[in-house]
Amino acid sequence: MKIAVVFFLFCAACYFTHRLYLAHFRKKAFSGLSYTVKVSHDERFGGETVSFSQTITNNRAYPIPCLKVETTLPTGLWFLLPDGKEGERRSTHVDSVFFLPAQSSVTRTWFLYCENRGEYQFGDVMLLTEEPFGMLSISERMKGDARLRILPRPEEKLCGFALQDFYQSSHSRSKGFLPERSLVRSTREYTASDTFRDIHFKVSARQGKLMVKEYDHQKTDIYNVILNMQSRIMEPHGGLTISRPDHIEDCIRICASLLDSAAAEQVPITLYANTRSEEEGALFCSGDFCGQDELPAAYRMLAAIPMEMSMQTEKMLDLILSDPGVYARGGKLAFVSAYLDRRMLQFAENMQKHGVETAFFITTTYQNDESIPEKGVTVYVRYPSGDYREVYHEANRAT
Repeated sequence: MKIAVVFFLFCAACYFTHRLYLAHFRKKAFSGLSYTVKVSHDERFGGETVSFSQTITNNRAYPIPCLKVETTLPTGLWFLLPDGKEGERRSTHVDSVFFLPAQSSVTRTWFLYCENRGEYQFGDVMLLTEEPFGMLSISERMKGDARLRILPRPEEKLCGFALQDFYQSSHSRSKGFLPERSLVRSTREYTASDTFRDIHFKVSARQGKLMVKEYDHQKTDIYNVILNMQSRIMEPHGGLTISRPDHIEDCIRICASLLDSAAAEQVPITLYANTRSEEEGALFCSGDFCGQDELPAAYRMLAAIPMEMSMQTEKMLDLILSDPGVYARGGKLAFVSAYLDRRMLQFAENMQKHGVETAFFITTTYQNDESIPEKGVTVYVRYPSGDYREVYHEANRAT
């Protein structure tokens, strides 16, 4: 009987000792650990890379035999991981396993590919470790505070002609989006701030140095851009959910191209969009941007636009038509959209009655109306190849 009692007490002591040991391990497993993150840049353009460093420090007097670190990136960022066959592959998740000695630290550095514009806060990790005898596995999330703003990269193929004379058209209309300039008033010597398109080559040849044209005035001193956040003619269930965010990202890159072209011409630009705004029932308004000095702020504004639609396209068009002078100062309006439907073309015709010419910049080819008016409306379409082509009224199409 005594032996049974002693054995019972021994087993009970072992059980409670084991429970206390596991409770202590669970409480102290991650004590004394510190975690820091940093990125090489706090601002990049889409398509560029940054380095992302994680440092875990063990401040305790004893080592951690096995520490697993799981890191997941938000949508729009990718780890660039080595691949023996293809060079590298992309992933949003990586795992690392460390042996972490006492009073030491380990740092891992990754390269991240910046795909989508936006403002990111990331760097959280999940730490996992096991009790030395394998009786217990525990995990804990540690916070990171890496911040990165990805700016939309302008479309190079569009910047060259979005607001300048590019297409050599046979029609008797203004080429490009900026109106043609008035007669040359005089010439002066070229400076670094001048554009090459203003060089007067005949005078430069006579003078033996670069000379640029000076104009009396430019007809349009400001223009506005409308960004349509609706990605399809009919969004699912007729609601405000954006079903194709990739189409809208393409639209935002077009807006970046327009901003870039406007900055080169020193022309003020304002962006309106049917996304979240400070005033309910109103369009988002960026305020005016003008010149190269304000271009970074304009890009940051585009990076911060949320992927949200505040009103459908029909309502936005009606809102603009209710007061065209507010949304189309200067008589020129750029309309950026994933599609072109009949209602939008009717909108352009109505704006023309108010003395406003509309240029559409469209990012898809499969959901567009072809009933383009003969005058007063310009349509540029982005094809799958990435090229932009102007689409004409049937009477003006090349035979």
